[in-house]
Amino acid sequence: MDRNESLDITSVNDERRIHPRHHIQERIGSHFLYEIATKVIFQKFDKWSNQITGTPVNGFIKNMSVEGLCFTTDEMLKIGESLNLNVYLPKDVDQVQMRGEVRWIAPLAFSGDYPKYDIGVKLVTVNDHPVRDTIYFDQQYNLEWSSVLESVFGKYRILMQKEKNPGNNS
Repeated sequence: MDRNESLDITSVNDERRIHPRHHIQERIGSHFLYEIATKVIFQKFDKWSNQITGTPVNGFIKNMSVEGLCFTTDEMLKIGESLNLNVYLPKDVDQVQMRGEVRWIAPLAFSGDYPKYDIGVKLVTVNDHPVRDTIYFDQQYNLEWSSVLESVFGKYRILMQKEKNPGNNS
């Protein structure tokens, strides 16, 4: 697995989690980190009929793990609801499609007239491939990895390489 040195995957773990969370940050120079704004548009999904049932709603991803993510939104959801999520990376026109189930909800302080919520989602598929089948331990980097992390961190690394070397399509 090839990692761009300027991409800094910061892990956070606490005793309730099976897998550590990774915050999305990029290193500027050698000292400063900034968050990579990763937009998600999600809709409720009926897994029994295999149909999208809700209207599109915006959110921003806060962190990810090998089989889940947390995003902030102003839409109140219910634990157990299935979601269809489209993740948009900065400077990329394509989206990463994910499906998952709401596992937890944390209300945040009101922002103006609108409430905000952190939503924790256990992901089932990424681009129609089962997430569980892609989890492995990368001994070189001493961390767990999966299609969830590769779809965001790996794709972002490739986008940044293309931006630095516009004539190179590798």
